[in-house]
This record gives sequence, structure tokens and C-alpha cells, in this order.
Amino acid sequence: MQCNTEVVLIKEIVEVKKGRLSVLAAVVGVGLLGTSCVRADSLEPPMSFGQAADSTDADRTITVTTLDTMAFRPAVIEAESGETILFRVRNTGRLPHEFMIGDEAEQEAHEEEMADSDMTAHSHSFSVLIEPGDTGELAWSFPESGNLMYGCHVPGHYDSGMKGAIEVGP
Repeated sequence: MQCNTEVVLIKEIVEVKKGRLSVLAAVVGVGLLGTSCVRADSLEPPMSFGQAADSTDADRTITVTTLDTMAFRPAVIEAESGETILFRVRNTGRLPHEFMIGDEAEQEAHEEEMADSDMTAHSHSFSVLIEPGDTGELAWSFPESGNLMYGCHVPGHYDSGMKGAIEVGP
């Protein structure tokens, strides 16, 4: 989940002089003005298949639709090495769905993690859980060429074929 926020860091120095309270506020830093905030878990180290990015750094946006027929539209996405893509994931169905980016090994590991959880294992920088009728976003940078996958790991969905391919070219 990403959000827009404005953060101003203010340090207050309180001095007490002769029974009177005077407050001196000093601005010591300003950051994230008008930018998207990131989840704490997005501080994960870069993965072998890329890393989370800020949505404002996206080179383009791709809309992905989750379907209750256990499919994604589109089924194949093409990206370029070095490209950052904002994935806007729409859930038009009646079931919750997930959009998770990874190589085959990471997909399998996440599938096992989800099988042993109560839907709380979605909090990774490379995945977003989308409730019925909602739209989620995930920005991702692809540093090198290769073949990746995206999948839905809501229990039973991945095994039913809810996955797609990301072909990252040079």
C-alpha cells in the first residue's frame, strides 16, 4: 500500500526561565514532501529479481485485472531491463486476490508461506493484496533481463493456475 504524505520533522526545545515557559521550535529537516510513502517492509534488501520502487519513479503504468476464474489479464507482461513499472491491480471479482512478483523459487516459497498463514503473509514489498472491488498498486524496478512470474497466493488460487509471466528484455 502506498500513500501520499507530507512529513516535516520538528524538534522542540523547551526552556524554563524565571517561572515562565518559552518554547523554541527549530525545523531540523524536511522530507517526503508530496511523495508516496512506502511500507516499512519495503525496506527489504533488493531481491534477485528486482526491488520495490516509488510510484513517482515509474517509467510507465500497467493495469492488471484479477479474475475470479483464477487468471490475470494480461497473462504476459513485457518489461525492459532498468525499467520501473507501476502495476495498478484491479480486483473486479468477488474474491480477494494477490499480485506477487518473483522468480519461480520465490513464488514457491511464498506459496508455502501462505499455506501456513491466515492471510497475513502478504506484507512484502513485492506483493499486494487486493480486496474485491478495490485497486492496489505496486511499483517495481527490473534491474536486469530475465523471466519472472506474478501470482496470486490466496490459498488455492496459485495451484488453480492464477499466475502470469513477466519477460524482461535487455
